[in-house]
Amino acid sequence: MCELFFNTIHKVNNRDYDQHQIAAWAPLDFDLNLAVEKIRQIEPFVAVADGKIIGYADIQSDGYIDHFYCHHEHQGQGVGRALFSALEAQARSSGTLQMYANVSITARPFFEAMGFSVEKEQRVTVRGQTLTNYRMVRMKIKPPVPILRSFDEMKAREFYVDFLEFSVDWEHRFSDDLPLYMQLSMGDCVIHLSEHHGDASPGAALRIEVDDLENYQKKLIGKQYKNARPGINEVPWGLEMPIGDPFGNRLIFCVISDD
Repeated sequence: MCELFFNTIHKVNNRDYDQHQIAAWAPLDFDLNLAVEKIRQIEPFVAVADGKIIGYADIQSDGYIDHFYCHHEHQGQGVGRALFSALEAQARSSGTLQMYANVSITARPFFEAMGFSVEKEQRVTVRGQTLTNYRMVRMKIKPPVPILRSFDEMKAREFYVDFLEFSVDWEHRFSDDLPLYMQLSMGDCVIHLSEHHGDASPGAALRIEVDDLENYQKKLIGKQYKNARPGINEVPWGLEMPIGDPFGNRLIFCVISDD
């Protein structure tokens, strides 16, 4: 990886930096022991082809991407995208809200293609040479929150809270005699219910993935809710349990097959 780091700078980044800047960034007499220790510390993901390392990249706990290098003979072959997918998955699993990096002139187009934007241009002094790079940031996009139309608070609570077992996270009215807007959640599923005209129209449909549909269905049947006795349907992509709410919206609880 140390050799890859050195060669990438000398054979790829030389398109955008002069020989003095390149020599300062990756000198011929760089301390191999320090370089090895640095790579150990960042614990990078490594791309390998035919037994040869063709790229590596890391992401730290705060979302900082320290190293991101692809072999000069494997540029434009999807190595960078594969590495970035691994970083993205790591960020997602750790709940990291933002990814950021100090990006070279050469790497800027790639990072822009990955959804990063320039926060600021920087001048960095390395071994007496001034190099330009960019502080680039990519915000994590969270899952959307659907807004469903409702008309009756009592019916909404009876269906969503008492029957389906959603929890009320918060609720809002501009005054006591005005429409209700509230957030409901169950696990990672978040729904907004609104009595406000114009927020949504009846007839929406949501797909909600669960990991134990049969037991959930048994629990719902046991409640003997007067307006629904949901059944499970087998479909080509798995199992579905559609349930209509009192306002014409449809919630489809489902298990997606791995096949």
